[in-house]
Amino acid sequence: MTDKAAEFKKANADEKPAQMREVDGKKEYLHEESGEWLGKKALQKKVKEEKKKKDAAEKSAAKVAAGGGQIKEKKKDEVKEEELDPSKYPEMRRRFLEE
Repeated sequence: MTDKAAEFKKANADEKPAQMREVDGKKEYLHEESGEWLGKKALQKKVKEEKKKKDAAEKSAAKVAAGGGQIKEKKKDEVKEEELDPSKYPEMRRRFLEE
């Protein structure tokens, strides 16, 4: 039992405990990146959102590095420009039906 506790402590030794303060009887925690004081749930939500954004950025960077990301974006832009022009609607419809 003590071995597992020691392993847990070693694994989590790098994590810093969140700084906390009490204001009017409410606990607030410091968000280290922005420097603002938030409630526990708000802090957890903000950290989770930042992690999602970071993961999405890494995914898109990997996609661009693979070479596929830029081509798809250009095609989407071209299609959007064509869709905006109502005079080309019959042409677009014919192309769509042919495909």
